[in-house]
Amino acid sequence: FEQSDGLCLPHFRKALLFTRDAANARLLLDVQRQKWQALKSELETFMHKMDAHYHEAMGAESTSWLRALARLAGEEGFE
Repeated sequence: FEQSDGLCLPHFRKALLFTRDAANARLLLDVQRQKWQALKSELETFMHKMDAHYHEAMGAESTSWLRALARLAGEEGFE
C-alpha cells in the first residue's frame, strides 16, 4: 500500500469501515494522509507553474489536477 498512489476517497472510506483493528486503522489513515499530502504538494507546484509570471516546464505535476479529481471521485486511468 505504501508503494501505491493510495486509495480514492470512496474506497478509503470503505476500507476504514472494514478495518476492525485500531492499529491497522491508524496505519491506513497515516499512509493515506501521506499520499494526499504528496498530491497536494504536486497541486501547489502545478498552480505555481500555471502563473503567467512563472516560466518553467511542467513535470509530473501537470496531471496532478486530474489525479486529484480521480482520487475524490474514484475514477481510474489518470496516472
